[in-house]
Amino acid sequence: MDFILLSETTAYENSYFSILDRLYRLPDGSEHHFFVCREVDTCCVLALTEEKQFIAVGEFRVGPGKMMVELPAGRFNNFEDDADRRIADELLEETGYTGTFKKVSKLPTSPYSTRYIHVYYATNCKKISEQKLDETEFIEVQLLSQEKMRGVLMSGESSSCAPGLLAWEWMVRDGIISP
Repeated sequence: MDFILLSETTAYENSYFSILDRLYRLPDGSEHHFFVCREVDTCCVLALTEEKQFIAVGEFRVGPGKMMVELPAGRFNNFEDDADRRIADELLEETGYTGTFKKVSKLPTSPYSTRYIHVYYATNCKKISEQKLDETEFIEVQLLSQEKMRGVLMSGESSSCAPGLLAWEWMVRDGIISP
């Protein structure tokens, strides 16, 4: 079953993303235009303090239009950004914490986007500075018990649920937390 890319043009572009118009020949021989958002990758981290509390952030999300409990996360600065450096910077900037990081995977965020989310967990996190937020960020740091963090990830009420549960399973697998 082959999908053959026939052409690609930019339908819209700004400094954050572009919309690509990709014309494909489908397996049945017909042709169809698909619109794909081209955007930089993102990263998130399920972070555990030395005191065995999870670091979460309360942040207003403009898409859903409400406050959400999320994992510390961020968007890459450009297409060549380094995921390992970006996640360490994001955790520090958003929460003031640093720790020991392990990358567990990268996930596609949508079938109509080029963006991947790089998923990490961090252990032995300790607070070393105050937040250094961007001008549009208003983030409340929350320290959650294992039970409360699991509840957030299982609720479906956070954009961090899928990557957070993946990181959670890796923490269980690696013996960091119990199931």
